Amino acid sequence: MRRLGLLGPAGGDVKALEQGARILLEREHADRIIYLGIDGALDRLVLGWARNLVGDEDPSDDALFRRAVDRCLQASPEAIDAFLEAERARERLKTLECLPRASARVIEMLHGRVAILLYDKTKLDAEDLRAATLLVYGRSAEPVIQVDERKIYVSPGPLSSRSGVALLDSHRESGELRVRIFDLAGDIVRAETLGQGGRRGQ
Repeated sequence: MRRLGLLGPAGGDVKALEQGARILLEREHADRIIYLGIDGALDRLVLGWARNLVGDEDPSDDALFRRAVDRCLQASPEAIDAFLEAERARERLKTLECLPRASARVIEMLHGRVAILLYDKTKLDAEDLRAATLLVYGRSAEPVIQVDERKIYVSPGPLSSRSGVALLDSHRESGELRVRIFDLAGDIVRAETLGQGGRRGQ
């Protein structure tokens, strides 16, 4: 099974983005999480989150050895365990990704389905529509799960009290795709299971 998390545009609201990210990262254990906004909020979130976890203004991999020497050289076993746990949590933040730019497309394979992820679905061209069976986009006033001419369209909607967080569970054996959309409280607002080629699974 492959679990792809989606975060809708936050409109610059880093706190809302963190709420959504925690649902997918800590509760749903998504394998990969993609932010479909173009406001730079994810970069700000991840940097601040990583700094808080490791207690360092430079939470990068390059500074890991320095942090280890500073914190662990003469530390107690408990302190070393805490250091390792914080670094593992920082490493998990690499699950979070964003679109590299407003016009960018991310291509993902979900057990035989070609998925194209982008911010604005009006930028899809004929080649995109030929190549992909799953089209995921961020710019939408509300959450969307739609099957049209053997294409599946999904948008988590904007991050809000009513939408903004989605999880796609792809099952290799059955070929089914389970789509769930959550609000920021973590409650499911829409859910559907779809078979191969856009047909609804039973």
